[in-house]
Amino acid sequence: VEITTDEGIVGIGETRSSGIPPGVISRLVDGSLKPLLVGRNPFDVETLFWQMYRNTSTFGQRGLVIIAISGVELALWDIIGKVAKQPVYNLMGGCVHKDIEAYASLRPYSTVEEAVSAAKHYVDMGFTAIKFHQREVESSIALRKEVGSDVKIMQDAMMAWTPDEAIRQARKLIDYDITWLECPVRPHDDIDGTARVTAAIGDRVPICAGELEYTVWGFRNFMEKRAVNVINHDTVKCGGLWQAKKIAALAEVEQILCAPHSACSEVGLETALHLTTSTPNCAYAEVIWGTLWIMEGLSESILTNPLQIKNGVIKASSKPGFGIDLDEKIVERYRVKK
Repeated sequence: VEITTDEGIVGIGETRSSGIPPGVISRLVDGSLKPLLVGRNPFDVETLFWQMYRNTSTFGQRGLVIIAISGVELALWDIIGKVAKQPVYNLMGGCVHKDIEAYASLRPYSTVEEAVSAAKHYVDMGFTAIKFHQREVESSIALRKEVGSDVKIMQDAMMAWTPDEAIRQARKLIDYDITWLECPVRPHDDIDGTARVTAAIGDRVPICAGELEYTVWGFRNFMEKRAVNVINHDTVKCGGLWQAKKIAALAEVEQILCAPHSACSEVGLETALHLTTSTPNCAYAEVIWGTLWIMEGLSESILTNPLQIKNGVIKASSKPGFGIDLDEKIVERYRVKK
């Protein structure tokens, strides 16, 4: 999402478009949200968010509409940072975490052997934390046996189990020092079921969820029911940066860790880095497999200044705004249509 001010400043944000037909998000942005913003002050983020939220409330207080609003809201923060000549994290409370531990977030593999081999590859590249997307726990167990105690292991079960099944599977991980087990319950919005898993096993295998929840109101249920040990809300999906900051504040009161989710391009990852940098109870940076491939030269970055990871550590850009510039040649190559 690009927003251009009357002074020629361009703000860049991102929405989550995976699995959505091309053009749907842009129609929402151009048809429903743009008319509410033209001629307005980009600094009025709170007011503009509420106007977008209220004007679309009859057809979407969760899901696709909030995802569209998120991209617009992020672009507004990029504008504000550029006008103020400050990185966005300085406008969110300043630098709390200068260095952020990155974890390699792997694609799903069909066998345990493939998953463990891929994980060891990224450990050899310098990552100190790995996340599997596997609907079995054997990959996490096998990797722990292979790499010892020096590597953190997370696992996203991708909503594989009922609450009872999730408890049984999580118990298999008790002796393997798993940093968290993510999205174990289907469906994701069975918060009571997830809370049951957390109550049964979360003190030994921390339970993580939240990537498919929206706005501070949705996350209030997670907090009130003590449904998880770790919240992984997503700036590109949950309503934008200011909503993400509010969600983290709710979690801080309940002493719940936030590990911001990021499964989009480097643009979305950069916005998550600014959240984590400026928020005391946020940790980790999710480097999804598409970005891993860019690091390895297997895919193209849409940025002129691709993100850098050194010794498993990543930092938010200190340039004004989110510090990102699109490589227009690459963007044009993959554009569906104007």
